[in-house]
Amino acid sequence: MGARVAVTSTTERCHERASELTAHGAEAIAELADLTDPEQAERLVTQVTDAWGRIDILVNNAGMTSVSDPDSGGAFLDLPPEHWAHSIERNLSAQRSPSPDWS
Repeated sequence: MGARVAVTSTTERCHERASELTAHGAEAIAELADLTDPEQAERLVTQVTDAWGRIDILVNNAGMTSVSDPDSGGAFLDLPPEHWAHSIERNLSAQRSPSPDWS
């Protein structure tokens, strides 16, 4: 619908997603960044605003799993409260916290 999209991830897969978008006619860029690191988050904002002047819409899609913390996922109804809390923290505050010991 005409939106320009900046995709970010902690892995190179963000480049694959941006390529998929551009293959379908969208204007997209990809940047590696760990958004739990304030300096990397700031760098990402600067890169996007340098490229396009502004950010109109922000979608945080960190999800319920993490590449850096693969044991944090699972079916929603099966998540223990501490897994849920950790996922909410990651999605809403982007705070870096030590991975809980869920053993």
